[in-house]
Amino acid sequence: MFLNLLKGMLIGIANIIPGLSGGTMAVILGIYKELTKSISNIITDSKNRKKYFLFLSIIGIGALIGIFIFSYIFSALIDSYEIYTNIFIIGIILGSIPYLYKNIPNNKLSISKILVFLIGLFSVLLLFYFGSGDLYSNSDTNGIIYNIKLFFSGFVAAASMIIPGFSGSMMLLILGEYENILSFVKDFVFDKLFIIGFGAIIGIILSARVIYYILNSSFASHFYYIIIAMVLASSFTLIPFKNIYNIYVYIILIIIFIIGFSISFYFPKILLNIKNKKSQQ
Repeated sequence: MFLNLLKGMLIGIANIIPGLSGGTMAVILGIYKELTKSISNIITDSKNRKKYFLFLSIIGIGALIGIFIFSYIFSALIDSYEIYTNIFIIGIILGSIPYLYKNIPNNKLSISKILVFLIGLFSVLLLFYFGSGDLYSNSDTNGIIYNIKLFFSGFVAAASMIIPGFSGSMMLLILGEYENILSFVKDFVFDKLFIIGFGAIIGIILSARVIYYILNSSFASHFYYIIIAMVLASSFTLIPFKNIYNIYVYIILIIIFIIGFSISFYFPKILLNIKNKKSQQ
C-alpha cells in the first residue's frame, strides 16, 4: 500500500512539471497497464470493482499529495524566475521527446504521419499566437464562461495524463491555465478546484477506454506523431523572446537548459534500471 502511495506521489509530481508525463511515470513504475485497466473497467466490472477502487484510491491520494506539495514550488518559480523557469521547462520538454519517439509502435515514416505531425504542430502554434498570448495564465478567472473553460481544462489535462509521454500540465500551458490552477491549488480555492476535479474525473472515465483503444490500434503510431508535434510546439511557445544583454545570463540559461534536458532524458532510464534490478532480485 505504501509503495503504491509513493508511486502515486511520483505520478502527481510528474503531472505538475510541464513536459513530464504522469502516464510515462506510470509506465516506468510498472503500473501503467494496471492503471488503465482499473480506470477502464471500474464501472463495468462489478466483480473486481472493489479491487480497482482501492488501487485507484491509493494512487490518487498519492498523486494529490505530490501535486499539492510541488504546486507551491512551481508557482513561486514562475512568479519570481519566469525566464529561468521557462528555459528549464523547455529543457525538460525536449529531453522527453527521445523517450516518446522510441516508444512509437510501427515507427515507419509515411506521408500520413508527416501530415498528422504538421497538423499537431501548427494547431498548438495557432492556438497560442491567436489565443490569449499568455501561455501561463488568463487574468479573468470569474464568470460562467471561465468556469466552463476550467472544466474543459480539467477534462483535457486528466485525459492527457493517461497517455505515456503526453503531459497534462503541458495541456494546461497550451490552454493558458497552468499558473491559475497552480494558484487555486496553493490558495485552496475550493470552488475552482471542485470544477477542475469534476472535469478531471469525467475526462479520465470517458477517455480511458478511447485512449486505450487508440494506443492498441493501427492508428497508434499516427497518434504518437501528433503528441510529439504538440509537445515540440509547446516548447517553442515557451521561448522567452526578450532582450537579454548580459552574457552571464545566457550562460546561466544554457546551464539550466542542460540540467532540465538531462533530468528528462536520463530520469526514465534511471527508474527503469532500478525497476529491472528489483525484478531480478
